[in-house]
Amino acid sequence: MRETALFLFAIAAALKLYPAVFGILYLVKKRYKEAGRLIIYGFLFFFVPFVFFQGGNGFRIFLYNITAVGSGTTGVTIVGICGRIAGALGMSLKKVMKSDD
Repeated sequence: MRETALFLFAIAAALKLYPAVFGILYLVKKRYKEAGRLIIYGFLFFFVPFVFFQGGNGFRIFLYNITAVGSGTTGVTIVGICGRIAGALGMSLKKVMKSDD
């Protein structure tokens, strides 16, 4: 039951970022092994689906889409941070559009 709860928690965190904040409760309760497994599961549930959707290019498109949605942000939000990461990786609309042709 506990492992199932960790899996479901990791899936929720992979879909939305705010459930990951609740993972801090595992650290507060000093459940370090479970917190470690939760982090591993979270990474797996977030990154493994990109294997089925164009791999690294799919991840770049994902980052581009996040930044495009929040193009008016100030840079201090999740979207703004992703935009900075995308910029550092050299992503632009032209590069994404060319990869889809």
